[in-house]
Amino acid sequence: MGYIINDFWAYYRVSPIELAQKYAQDQDSLTHQKKDRLAWEGGYHERDVIELGVEPDDPILAEIN
Repeated sequence: MGYIINDFWAYYRVSPIELAQKYAQDQDSLTHQKKDRLAWEGGYHERDVIELGVEPDDPILAEIN
């Protein structure tokens, strides 16, 4: 049971805003899974952060609405 909690904690240890900051600095810094999470959980704040570092037609940016 403990490994499930550890996996859960490892997955959510990094907040969506932290993912957005990393992505804005280097689009290749996130795994596919973390990019999917950012696209799914990202909101207005994450979108604002990402817009500072990527092109307007970025696929992750397009998914966050």
